[in-house]
Amino acid sequence: MWRALAAVRIVAVEKARQSDFKEVIVVTGGPGSGKSVIALELLGDLYRGGCTALHATGPPPCARRG
Repeated sequence: MWRALAAVRIVAVEKARQSDFKEVIVVTGGPGSGKSVIALELLGDLYRGGCTALHATGPPPCARRG
């Protein structure tokens, strides 16, 4: 699994680096699946690749107001 994930990260970073447009990468998964770790590692990859990148997250579902 981690090898496939590494390949996806490489492709995402290269696509973002070569694009003339802004790119959005969304990391999804269940609770405790490592979404934050993956997103922050990807953010580091993007910075090291020379991209300007941001990490955004929302409040926990219980904190949202309807």
